[in-house]
Amino acid sequence: MSMLDGWDGWDGWDGWDGWDGWDGWDGASGGTVRSGRASALALLRSRESIVGPYGDAQSPPKKALFRLARGNGQLPSPHVDDALTQWSPAVRGRILLAELLGSVRFEPKPAGGQVVLRHCDPQAKQPFATLIRPDAALFQQQCDLVENWAVHRAERAAEILSQQKVNLAYWDAIVPLNPRTTPFTVELLLLAVAFASHVVQRFKHELACPRPRAYSPRIQPMLAEPPYSALPSGHATESFMLARLLQSLIEPKFSSDLKVRADQKAWLAETSGQMTRLANRIATNRVVAGIHFPIDNLAGQVLGVTLAEIVEHAGAGTGWRERRFDGRLAPAGDEFVPQDLGHGHAGYVYVATDPDKSTPEIPLVRWLWDRARKEWL
Repeated sequence: MSMLDGWDGWDGWDGWDGWDGWDGWDGASGGTVRSGRASALALLRSRESIVGPYGDAQSPPKKALFRLARGNGQLPSPHVDDALTQWSPAVRGRILLAELLGSVRFEPKPAGGQVVLRHCDPQAKQPFATLIRPDAALFQQQCDLVENWAVHRAERAAEILSQQKVNLAYWDAIVPLNPRTTPFTVELLLLAVAFASHVVQRFKHELACPRPRAYSPRIQPMLAEPPYSALPSGHATESFMLARLLQSLIEPKFSSDLKVRADQKAWLAETSGQMTRLANRIATNRVVAGIHFPIDNLAGQVLGVTLAEIVEHAGAGTGWRERRFDGRLAPAGDEFVPQDLGHGHAGYVYVATDPDKSTPEIPLVRWLWDRARKEWL
């Protein structure tokens, strides 16, 4: 079976449209024993044969019938993080998503065209990210780039179509991802995608940037246009976030042997580089398809790397660096190819030097992060 088809329920995740893909999260457990494997009538008959009628002389005393599982008669302790092991991945996803969303707040600026993402804790020293939309003239100029890049549509059509939804098969081609062998990693990545989808839609709503077709009838996108605005690109946000999270998760424990350590660093550098290039290609494919402008991808990269740091800080307390994207300062004619944000972009992307660790991690997210990280150690 093709890698693109076989994800046992995980490919049911619909990250950007209907959200009915939440059900795909249950694919990790393969379903329950009762679901679809034994009818209600068969279970009824089985119970009657092995339990017997209520009040039978051979039944245990009535008091024993009402004891909790394993006969200890005690309620489980409340507020225990490890209780998460008893819930399905879908339920854990909802719980942890609420924790992540509860840790951030949005601050649209009254002047318009600017949104700040902040930590909900007023003690946080830095905001997470600020996005300021470009002027209409820049989008108009970028129509030429979108039209020129359409020449690649035939060559990239298969990729573009298979990347409309979250497709972990592309990442699995670089590092092994599978609900059976790395279940907590996959669960963490899908949690991050859900978090990113909520956050990016708020930015899209506030910034209200039309898609390329609104500027030129020559674009003629090869996909149905999503029913929301363009900047920042959701695919770019998601892809650069996934690349950054995976780079953190797969980092090995470096050996004290200098030769082995050098090999480990070379492997990590090559693997991380491939992930960044994959994120760039997924984002660029949306421009080729006529759905986005190149500058949408750079804004998405800024937001995606920031969201990855938010998730990692929630799980490991590593901190985050403030980032700001100011589209008003972007030079005309630039193709805005995503690149190393640590070096800035001629003044229209700012990245803080020092990470902010002024707020604690989120215990429930730390529970999942620790288990995902152990799958790579």
